[in-house]
Amino acid sequence: MSAAGPGMQTPLEVAVRADNHVAALRSRIYAQLAAAFRYPSSEDDAGRFSDGSAERELRELLNLFEQLPGDVAVVGRSRRGHAGIGSDGVDALYCSLFEPTSGQARVSLYERDHGRHTREVLWEDLFRCYTHFGLEFDDGGLKEAPDHLVIELEFMHYLTFLEASNPETSRGVALAQGDFLEHHLAVWVPRVCLALEEHSRDSVYHGLAALLRDFVSADRDHLESTIHELRRLP
Repeated sequence: MSAAGPGMQTPLEVAVRADNHVAALRSRIYAQLAAAFRYPSSEDDAGRFSDGSAERELRELLNLFEQLPGDVAVVGRSRRGHAGIGSDGVDALYCSLFEPTSGQARVSLYERDHGRHTREVLWEDLFRCYTHFGLEFDDGGLKEAPDHLVIELEFMHYLTFLEASNPETSRGVALAQGDFLEHHLAVWVPRVCLALEEHSRDSVYHGLAALLRDFVSADRDHLESTIHELRRLP
């Protein structure tokens, strides 16, 4: 797969300008959310979860998102902090929540387990979305299944990066983002978050899930407003 797309480990970055600051901010948020639900494979990653910096960084970005012009929903302000956990326990917590131990994970991060379609139908639609925007999978570089939460968040990060890189051609990319949220993330993310509320009270993932749910809902509203305005243009 191309390095610039789902499955990447390094977020795409774009210079922030007056005409792209909204898309650039949204791109950073999606990158941070993808990182938040990726397995913490390094000591640095685990440390950012254990000391709360991962959640704090997300909250800072979401506060900036709230300050954008327009009717943007409040994101995560009422969420309380999580109980502390040592860095050596973060990977164990991740595995206990998201990895199957006796046939099924306590909380699945795959859309197929929360959505309305079979895996075959779902994957066909997702691959159509990914390849339409030039993402290639010939090298087998996809780190997870195409319906994994991290992959879908990285795809939104990629689309917002494209929008921020070239605002003059943002109309089609914005429409694609709206469709992808409407048919995928906005459908099943709330169900994942409900499961995490049940299985991970007072843990770091409880707070991160609340931020994920609130941002996906707020970004969906933002895109609906944006697309409405774009469709009014000649």
